[in-house]
Amino acid sequence: MTIERTLIRNSVVITIDKELGDFEQADILIEGVPLSDRALGGRGFHQTADLITQLRHELRLPPPEIRHALSRLGTNKAQKALGLHARADNLSGTFMVNASAIHGIEGRHLALIDDVSTTGATLSAVTDVLLRAGAASVNTVVLARTPKPDG
Repeated sequence: MTIERTLIRNSVVITIDKELGDFEQADILIEGVPLSDRALGGRGFHQTADLITQLRHELRLPPPEIRHALSRLGTNKAQKALGLHARADNLSGTFMVNASAIHGIEGRHLALIDDVSTTGATLSAVTDVLLRAGAASVNTVVLARTPKPDG
């Protein structure tokens, strides 16, 4: 592992530990924002999946009893091609909590991981879905923040 990846991982571990450190480990769930099929096919991997595995190890969390708690429905326009206000509209109805995961989400404190945030529209959409499914809280952690687009 490169020094850069180690530093990024350690920074994220510290952030999550700071945000969720007061909660019991059994109440913490780390989840990544699901990729679209198009993005997954183009990359060939989910960029946060390895990070989440490492975070669970570093935070000494037990193996997840919930896998693939979230799904992304259909294909929408790429967010990077849209202006500020169009991004939230583009994501309306895009995410759902899988029925098999609802029981495991209820009452839990979640750390939602994403690689990049520009407007926060994706994180907001996923957070809303998780809270409606009964999560006690959702703390978002991103690796990078980009400038907001115009319009």
